Amino acid sequence: MLHRINRPTMVLAWKDNHQSAVPIPAGKVVDIVGSAEDDRFVVLNVDGEQFLAFASDLTEPVDRAG
Repeated sequence: MLHRINRPTMVLAWKDNHQSAVPIPAGKVVDIVGSAEDDRFVVLNVDGEQFLAFASDLTEPVDRAG
């Protein structure tokens, strides 16, 4: 499901058992892949990469038709 990031926010990237913060600019449209084990987070696909983000940092779904 497509969502728009409502303000500049940091998401978590994970690779090789390491996490790092990655900035995502306001207005960026991301695809929610699903929920994470911790229900505060969702898994996002941003430009082909997956990240964890707080669900509260997302706005209403983007209307694909408009």
